[in-house]
Amino acid sequence: MRHRRHSFATHLIEGGAALPTVQALLGHADLKATSIYLHLSERHLKAAGTPLDNVELSSLDQVKRSRRLYKK
Repeated sequence: MRHRRHSFATHLIEGGAALPTVQALLGHADLKATSIYLHLSERHLKAAGTPLDNVELSSLDQVKRSRRLYKK
């Protein structure tokens, strides 16, 4: 029975359910008891990405050059 309860809570969290929602569904009085289900799956770690994933890089042709390079 414990395994099914753990799987249920894990699937809820992985599906995007908020921790207080899972707390209510499991009947936990203390949020600390529910927080044991917050381990991260590999799928969620990959989906989270990093801020660098959103960085757009310019080509060298698009980069503004310093005026000092053009002075002779």
